[in-house]
Amino acid sequence: MLSSSLISYACQPCDQILSFDETVKASELTIIGHALDSSKLMENQTIRVEIMAILKGNTSRNIIRVRSWYGMCAYGLFVDSKVYIFFLQKVPKVILFDEFPTVQEEIYEPVQTGCAVKYLPLAGIKSGEKISSKLIENLKFYFNK
Repeated sequence: MLSSSLISYACQPCDQILSFDETVKASELTIIGHALDSSKLMENQTIRVEIMAILKGNTSRNIIRVRSWYGMCAYGLFVDSKVYIFFLQKVPKVILFDEFPTVQEEIYEPVQTGCAVKYLPLAGIKSGEKISSKLIENLKFYFNK
């Protein structure tokens, strides 16, 4: 009979979870946006997120792909279609197999592979609604200190 005191995990737990301030500093792309694929959360490796405003970093796209599943591990974004501030980082170019194989598509993931603050809900703003420039400027100032 073999015995072991080692613990085995199917999905690696976080060794360390970043604080809010650490998340903000580590974020490469901080956006206001909403998920377009909220009904497919359990089906695909990624979800599409529509960018309503960029608060930190840059991208030329107005719709980006963000990881949700990593194999069978749920380290990514799982949100409804409400408006959120997302804290993201770019991942190495990978092959995705959601609807069809797409080689080397630019995708993002939550900061530190999800071991940080992933998002903040923005109350009172609906998807498709114009966000006041004053709010955007105040948030940009805060997230780019």
